[in-house]
Amino acid sequence: MSESSPAGHLVVHLGGDGRDVEFSFERHKSRVGGALGASVFTHVAFVALFFLLLKYAPPSSTSSALVQPDPLNTQIVWLAEPGPGGGGGGGGNKSPEPPRKAE
Repeated sequence: MSESSPAGHLVVHLGGDGRDVEFSFERHKSRVGGALGASVFTHVAFVALFFLLLKYAPPSSTSSALVQPDPLNTQIVWLAEPGPGGGGGGGGNKSPEPPRKAE
């Protein structure tokens, strides 16, 4: 059996030995403000470091001399001629008898 006292404590009566066990549920000083400040500070520091690295990084050598692909030859003429042997194809099951039935 438990009772709630007005001071924010919980009192529990154990068995018949007459002793009371108190639990304190008082609010403790919160550390959220310090953790939030440290998180904001580190995020701002990393973003600033990122932009400093971008600003003072040496220029890339590939950005000034882009490689151009070879122009396509527009003088090619494709002729539709049959290949040797009269065509392709193939595949399929070449066994003369049907498969055996499972036992």
